[in-house]
Amino acid sequence: MSIFFKHVGREVAVACCVSVAIFIAVLVSGNAIRDVFEWVASGRLSPWEGVKIMSTVLPSLASYALPFGILTGVLVSMGRLSSSNEILAMESAGISLYGIALPIFTLAALATVASCVINLYYAPNSISAYRASFKRILSSDPMRFIRAHEFVNWFPGYVIYVDSIVAGKLSGFKIWQLSQSGTVDAHIGAESGTISYDGKTNSMALTLKNGGAEHFDQKNLEGEEKFSKVIFFDELSIALPIAGLVGKHSFPEKKLHHMNIGELLQARKHWRSNKAAPLTSASIKHDRRLVDMHISSNVAMSFAALAMSLVAIPLGIQVRRADASINAALALILALGYYFSMVVLSWFGDETNWHPEILVWLPNCVLTTLGIKMLRRCARH
Repeated sequence: MSIFFKHVGREVAVACCVSVAIFIAVLVSGNAIRDVFEWVASGRLSPWEGVKIMSTVLPSLASYALPFGILTGVLVSMGRLSSSNEILAMESAGISLYGIALPIFTLAALATVASCVINLYYAPNSISAYRASFKRILSSDPMRFIRAHEFVNWFPGYVIYVDSIVAGKLSGFKIWQLSQSGTVDAHIGAESGTISYDGKTNSMALTLKNGGAEHFDQKNLEGEEKFSKVIFFDELSIALPIAGLVGKHSFPEKKLHHMNIGELLQARKHWRSNKAAPLTSASIKHDRRLVDMHISSNVAMSFAALAMSLVAIPLGIQVRRADASINAALALILALGYYFSMVVLSWFGDETNWHPEILVWLPNCVLTTLGIKMLRRCARH
């Protein structure tokens, strides 16, 4: 029995490790292309800085890759064992299907514990570290994000153009301030200026000297000539928001999915989803329900590895093919279905009467029930 246990465990463990590694590599590549690759390609970040930034986000990606990697690994390994008649040989030796599945359940249980620790602690901490890396780069050398003879449109609501940069001094400023609809509200020109990072307001402080600003009146009817007002200045300070400078990443107060378990339990006492709303007993109940749902969702995602392995064992055996692409396709369908259902259930976060902290367990319950039925049916045949 111990020989079979080690053989099946080793087979499944190797397949799961490879699958998890592939999922992490795919997720890292997607995040790198979205947030880092453009900066590295343009020379604003060195390749080593890009690697260090992406390394900070690995735990948060592992929280998604671990359950789906377990699912894929079990499907592929059980399909291979079934197609080579090794499972039939084990059953002929008197080992039941439940005995064959025991090392898989053990591995899935270990993955569940690891995933729970990652989801509740390391993943949110890695998101905070990821955001802090960008803040550190912005504060250390803000000049790297401005290039001469380039239109910079990363700052929300502004387009900036600089004629030259000499010894940290910017000359020949042209700035267009945009409205929410994308039309030009104002045009600013200045002879020179400097840019620095303001840690108190989390913005880039732009100081312009010797220039003028032209403000366009947007209240006229469409088709009429716009009126403008012109002012001149010796020095003008502008705070450029950095919410769009690093893709979709901004640096406001921590949100729920950026908090670890200790911060979530602390936030449960007085967290406000809408700071402008009055703090009433109903709002406190609403906030606590949101925090409870987030904690419950993290734990439910951790148990997805165990629930998915229950489905993957009989499904992998029944496929009975050496072609790994079929098992990979099944894994992808199950993974996407699970993730989509979790997203849909998260929409009920504001519906306190629906108990969203309990609803997020529904996909796990469905998978577990389905897996047990399929496993019992497979054991009988």
